[in-house]
Amino acid sequence: DSGTTEVKKHTTPVVYLDMPSYFYELSSTSDNNQIANTAKDFLKKNYGIDHTAYTFYLSSGEADDPKSASIAKSLVNRLIIPFFRNKKLVYYQARSLEQNPKIKYINANAPKSNVVFGYDNLFIDLQSPLYVFESPLDSIHVNGIAVMENVMTSQQIEIIEKSPRKKVLVPDKFNDSNRLLDQAISLKWDICLPDIGKKYKDISEAIVGYGKLYVLNSMRNNIYNYKQAEVLGKIYCKA
Repeated sequence: DSGTTEVKKHTTPVVYLDMPSYFYELSSTSDNNQIANTAKDFLKKNYGIDHTAYTFYLSSGEADDPKSASIAKSLVNRLIIPFFRNKKLVYYQARSLEQNPKIKYINANAPKSNVVFGYDNLFIDLQSPLYVFESPLDSIHVNGIAVMENVMTSQQIEIIEKSPRKKVLVPDKFNDSNRLLDQAISLKWDICLPDIGKKYKDISEAIVGYGKLYVLNSMRNNIYNYKQAEVLGKIYCKA
C-alpha cells in the first residue's frame, strides 16, 4: 500500500536570482578552452547530451567582491546546470567534471523546495506527456522536468499538478526511485518503464549504451497506468 500523497497549498514566494557575472555559456566557448572541451566531452560520454541541447554555463573563477570571488572559484571545473522559471534563473547545480569527485554537486545558495527543473515545460506541448525525472540531465532528452531528489516535496507536487499535461514518472533503477514511485502512484500519474537492460540505471546511461532512438521509442512503448505500476514499477526499480 503506497498510501496517499496529499497536495498541500503553499504560498512560498519564488526567489529569482541575478545571473552571476562569472557565469559564461558553454555553447559560446572557443576550441582552445580546455575546461569547456572537458565539459562537452563529459556531457556526450556520460549522458549522451550535446552541449548545445541546453543553456549550460561554466564559471570564469573571477568576481569583483570577495564573497562572489570565492563562489566563482569553487565552481571552476564544474558544469553549471541552470534552473529557469519564466525564463529567469531560480536555482543551479554545478556538477563536478572529475571522475571520482569528493563533492559531486555544489548547489545554489537558494531555496529549492519549490523549484522544479524545466518549469517552463509545464505549460507547453499540452497534448504530449510530461515526463518527470529525478535528474535534470535525464529530463533534457525529452524536454521533461526534474525534481532533483528521490522524493518530491509537497510544493513541487503542487507546482507539477498545475500542468494540464499527462504526468509520466520515469523512475531510476536499482532502488533509487522507490519513494518517487510511491508518490506518483498515489497521485495517479502514469509510469514509464523503458526496456534499458540490467546494467543501466537511467535513460542517459541507456542512451549512451543503446542510442537515443531506441531509448525514446522504448519510453513511448512502455507507459503504464498507476494501477499496473504498483507491481511492475516495484519490479523495475529493483532490477
